[in-house]
Amino acid sequence: MKIPKGLKISQVRAGTGKVAEPGEFALIHYDCYLPRGELCDSSRNLRHPVQLKVGGRLTYPAIAYALPGMRVGEIRSVKASPNLTYYERKQNPKVPPNAMLRYEIELLSVSDEWD
Repeated sequence: MKIPKGLKISQVRAGTGKVAEPGEFALIHYDCYLPRGELCDSSRNLRHPVQLKVGGRLTYPAIAYALPGMRVGEIRSVKASPNLTYYERKQNPKVPPNAMLRYEIELLSVSDEWD
């Protein structure tokens, strides 16, 4: 998958488990931060992880690009321009228009089936 302009993905912690491949289902935790480091969204605040289809079209485009190739246990940091975040559509009132956001994504598990 080609990484679009305006997206920077880096590894925070290496994983040792199964690799997330397109078509599989990934169970993740994510945290989303504003440019000054303020947490604005988190699956941990929802008290449950999020399941997403790897390689699928997601509500979170920046995360969609980061998932393929991640290993279970890995954490990736994703810095995304506004066109690659769902916030430009004003789904979160804490986020100002056209904000660059940073996600931290932790891959918890990978499965062939939706749980």
